[in-house]
Amino acid sequence: MHRLFLAISATALLLLSSSCVLRSEQPVRWRDDSPELVWPVPPAQPRIKYLRSLHGSVDFSVENVGITFFRWLSGEKDKNFTLSVPFGVAADGDGRVWVTDPPQRTIFCFDLRRQKVSIIKALSGRYLMSPTGISYDPVKDILSVADSALDTVFVFTPDGTLLGERVPQGGYGRPGGVAFDADSNLYVADVTRHQVVKFAADGNFLGVIKGQTAPEYDFNTPVHLAVDTEQQLYVTDSMNFRVEKFDEVGKSLSVFGKIGDVPGSFARPRGVAIDSERHLYIADALLDNVQIFNQEGQLLLAFGKTGTERGEFSLPAGLFIDRHNRLYVVDSYNRRIQIFTYLTDKAAP
Repeated sequence: MHRLFLAISATALLLLSSSCVLRSEQPVRWRDDSPELVWPVPPAQPRIKYLRSLHGSVDFSVENVGITFFRWLSGEKDKNFTLSVPFGVAADGDGRVWVTDPPQRTIFCFDLRRQKVSIIKALSGRYLMSPTGISYDPVKDILSVADSALDTVFVFTPDGTLLGERVPQGGYGRPGGVAFDADSNLYVADVTRHQVVKFAADGNFLGVIKGQTAPEYDFNTPVHLAVDTEQQLYVTDSMNFRVEKFDEVGKSLSVFGKIGDVPGSFARPRGVAIDSERHLYIADALLDNVQIFNQEGQLLLAFGKTGTERGEFSLPAGLFIDRHNRLYVVDSYNRRIQIFTYLTDKAAP
């Protein structure tokens, strides 16, 4: 028994001394064990493939033996964190996924490499009230979240340390979607004032972006934002049932979209994201699908329908695409995040 204790102690010391290595070198499990699901259906060339879903701590109930032992050794206890009605999502492409859940006043932090979930309810003592839009800046390894109840936008580190707030003079009507560009400038959708506000990386206010100058092109409830590799901003102009694109100085470049209930049109457009080939992804909360367009606004593919199975949605909201072309879809009323991947011509289905 004494020898067994010594052996366990030696193993414990080894694990403690190398715990960071143990955690950092764990492979990310991007796919679950379900049968492959792709769109479009073969024999057409697949372009979108389902990977897995995230619901909460239940996703990691069956864990790697080493991690399980380390948690026992360190006294770290599992907690039951479960998504309620998620709204926004962001990811670093290396296994960290952040999800806002307004009813729970919480940001969920999924760590797929460490196979655990943690939560953020306060940023350096500032309690969240209704976190909505969220974005990740890979340049500085920081995040931004809009709180629609506090009428403010926070910038913080992944561990929850508050770095500052971004509020224009006169405040917001209601902040919604947020997005960083490659220079760490931050865009914020001011939903009820029907405009987008821009801040520099240091927090200085840079100006306001509105719809095209003609009255019929003014924004009507802009909710979600995305920025592509060419620093072009995309705004989901929800109640105008369209998407508008701007250059980095706020000049409108194009507008597309119309109201309808078939693919190629919008019923309630929400999340927007852009992949590495600058295809545009739009989630529609009423059609329960994700539509993919080229830069000219032509429909390339629509996938998803109402339901609870893989690849089905109930009120999809925020979207995010990481640097590896993984697509994260907030499936709000199904209380989950569904992860897909875009299959480029160079990628194997």
